[in-house]
This record gives sequence, C-alpha cells and structure tokens, in this order.
Amino acid sequence: MAATELRIASSLGLPVTVVVFADNSLNRIELRQQAVGYPPTATRIDGMDLIALAEAAGCDGVRAETPAAQEKALAGLAARSRPLIVEARIDAASASTAPTAPAQGSAAARDNRRDVATRRS
Repeated sequence: MAATELRIASSLGLPVTVVVFADNSLNRIELRQQAVGYPPTATRIDGMDLIALAEAAGCDGVRAETPAAQEKALAGLAARSRPLIVEARIDAASASTAPTAPAQGSAAARDNRRDVATRRS
C-alpha cells in the first residue's frame, strides 16, 4: 500500500490496518542477490519514520518493537474508524532464508498446479 492509497483510505474513513515489517533494508532483494552468489549491494537504507508518514496521510501510526507490542497495537481493530499503520521493527538478519517454490516434480508442486487448475474451471 502506497502513501496515496493510505490518504484515500483515511479520507473515506476506511478502518484498514497495514503492518509494515521494517528492517532498514531491501531484504527480499538482498536475499535474491545472495541466492545467486552476489554480495549484498545497495540494499541497506536509512530508517523511515512510518509513524510520521501515517500521521501525514491522516492515519493512526504505532511502532511495535516486540511481538507483544504488535499484538497490543492490533487489539481492538473492530472499533477503529480510521486506518492504522503498524511499524513492526524486525532484525534483517533474522530473515536469513529466501522463500522457495516447491521443486518442479514434487508432490507439493503437483498439488499447487491441481489447485490452480481447479480454480480456473
């Protein structure tokens, strides 16, 4: 969700909640670089104040440094009348493995193809 969409959600009074896992990196790009043998390049970025961004867009913003703080921030969602942005701080090093697709001939890959074919018919 982009800042413009947050502003629109706020102006419409939509009580959407967005959780942003913030680690001061472009972690997905870094993991892909490492997966093909490249050193991480240009993937560390300075922190952004997502709470200030939320407030500028007319949303509520909360920073959660722990899972318990995140749970507290997400409590009472049904009573919200405006968008909420939760900045969930995480350690980039803790996400050390890239997600992988099932192997081509595996049972999981066959099940995935069967599920897709079923949804199309």
